[in-house]
This record gives sequence, structure tokens and C-alpha cells, in this order.
Amino acid sequence: MVHLIPCRPAVAPFSPFPPSEACCAAIKTLGQPCLCVFVNGPPISGVDQNMAMQLPDKCTANFEPCGLAKVRD
Repeated sequence: MVHLIPCRPAVAPFSPFPPSEACCAAIKTLGQPCLCVFVNGPPISGVDQNMAMQLPDKCTANFEPCGLAKVRD
């Protein structure tokens, strides 16, 4: 989750900030499974999980929605 620190301004409740290049790079590098753990996990203070779910679209990462992701063996 440390790698997602650059995304914090973009997922703060009522944040007007778009994700930074560093945030988008982290999202693309970590991939959809990691983001889904972050989004579907317990609430994190200062993080709007609905805004976090929008990061792949905002970063053009082309991930499947977290509820539809298949787990790889």
C-alpha cells in the first residue's frame, strides 16, 4: 500500500485533485488485484473508496471492475 501514497490527494474525500502521474504509474504497476484489495478492504481514514475505484478510469489503466476480477492461480 505504500506504493499508493502518491494517490492520496486524488482519493481524499471531496478532493478536487486528479491523480498525479506518479499515482497513475503506481496503479498501472501494481495492477488491478492490488487496487481491489485497497478498495474492498477495511476503510482507511482520509480515503474515499468510491474515488479510489475511479482511479483506473482516470489513469486509463483499463482494469475490470473489482467485483468482476478473476483471481489467478
